[in-house]
Parts: sequence; C-alpha cells; structure tokens
Amino acid sequence: MENGTKFCPHCGNQLSADAKFCPRCGFALANVTDSVSQPQPEPSAPVEPVQAAPQRTTDPTANPFTWFAESLKHPAEPIVGANRLFGPGLLLIELLLTIIMIDVVDKASRTVEARYDSSSAYVFSEIGHNSLRTAIGLGILTLLFILITLGLSYGIRRLNDQRAELNFWEFTNQFAGISSFALIISLVTFLATFMIKIDSDYSADYWVPVLLIPLTLMFNLSYVYNTIRETEKPRWEKLYVILASEVLLIVICAGIIYFLVKQHAMPTL
Repeated sequence: MENGTKFCPHCGNQLSADAKFCPRCGFALANVTDSVSQPQPEPSAPVEPVQAAPQRTTDPTANPFTWFAESLKHPAEPIVGANRLFGPGLLLIELLLTIIMIDVVDKASRTVEARYDSSSAYVFSEIGHNSLRTAIGLGILTLLFILITLGLSYGIRRLNDQRAELNFWEFTNQFAGISSFALIISLVTFLATFMIKIDSDYSADYWVPVLLIPLTLMFNLSYVYNTIRETEKPRWEKLYVILASEVLLIVICAGIIYFLVKQHAMPTL
C-alpha cells in the first residue's frame, strides 16, 4: 500500500497506518494483518515420479510351467486367475514321485531280505508285486495327509477370516504354489533312492520315514502359512490359530493311523 494507508476489511473505510479500530464501523484491527506482510509459502521441492512396480515379463497363468516357475520365485504372492487344475496337478505329481520312491526303496529292501534270509516268506517273483502294493498303500496315506492338511487349512481360514472370499480351487492353487518347492524336494528324494545303501541295518523301515521328513515339513509349512495369510478381519490371534491348527492336524492324523492299525489295514514295509 502507498503512504502506509490501509483499509478496513469490514466496511472498506480508509484508515491510517497506526489505526487499531475503524472509526466508521468500530472493527478491531488488532488480529488483522496486511496481506503484504503475510509470509509467502516456500516453493515445495519437486516430487519425484513414483516408479511403477516391475511387470511380469510372462503371464504366470498361461500354462502350468510358467505358473510353477512364478510360484518358485514368489511363493508368498498368490497368482490370481490361474487354471484351477494347476495346483491339484502339482500335488498329484508330488504324490506319484512319493509312491515311486517308496516302491524303489521297499523293493530293494525286500530283495536284500530274500537274498540273506532263506526262511523269508518272500520269493523273488513276488517282491515287485508286494513292494508296489505297499507303495500304493502308503501313497494313499500320503494323499489322505495332503487332503487333511488342505481341508483343515481352508476350513480354519474361512472360520477365522470374516471376509474370506477365496473358493476352494483358488485356495488349492495357493496352497500348492506355496508348497511348490515340495516338488523339488520330491525330485531330490526320488534321485536319492538310487544312491542310498539298503542293507539289513538300514532297510526300508529306516529310509522311507527319513526320505519323507522334508516333504512332510514342507507341507506342514504350507498348511500353517495358508491358514493365517492375508487375513483381513481375523476373529482370533494368529498364534492361537497356528496352535489350534497343529493340534487338530496331529489329532486327526493320529486317529486315522490308530484306526488303521486296529483294523490291521496299515501298510507295513
């Protein structure tokens, strides 16, 4: 303003530079500051553009091979839109490798037993048949274990998450995706069966449980993780969900094994 004059913001009357009240309307000027004296906002620093997340170079839903490769790279990131048969197919391959592994180890063990024990009830012509039957029986138990872990994980997830929207097939794909490394374990275990030494001290009774331990641990990890992952509105604390999940799994599997033993239907090596 020129000559230090100012104007009343209420009525527009011209005022002197040191006026504290408007003589026309009585407006108090103590809390009113000249717009010229107001501090001007400092220019903000230029905002750097946010880089978009890197896009996948290939479509992970195109075929089971790209889906499997992407699951290995990012097992914790669900792949949306994948064919619902990808997950069950992967679990089936892992199951078949397990059956073949048990058959190979058990056949080698029975051969050693028949060779060094003349009183053995097994003859060489029956070894293959008996080993395959045992492998199929234990394979069925392995399949039952997979179905139990999958069903329990899905059921507990639906009970705990009040906004769970996953259907069973999508959940199966995510379960198999997280346990995709189990296929690598199955392949390594399968190859290891041709290099282990089978004798009277380390027979199939010893080697089969040892070879199945890594695969069992991998499925248990997938079971626990899928039960609590990405739960938007959980009803219970994650720790209690994990504990309850493990207890249920142990009780159900132990009950099935106890029933099979009582019915003399438990496959023996």
